[in-house]
Amino acid sequence: MTAFEVDVKKRLIDKGMTHTELAERLGIKKQYLTLVLSGERKNSRYVEKIREILEIEEG
Repeated sequence: MTAFEVDVKKRLIDKGMTHTELAERLGIKKQYLTLVLSGERKNSRYVEKIREILEIEEG
């Protein structure tokens, strides 16, 4: 599990949001979100959008 994925999981819990809800806000399927979070898909556009939605600072 990547550090980014851990950060996302924590923020989802904090915000009471599911992976499905996050994927819907991004306009992608949950399966693709899983690939982005695991680092298998290196699409910085989605990574930046996830950081924005969940208020995760880059680091």
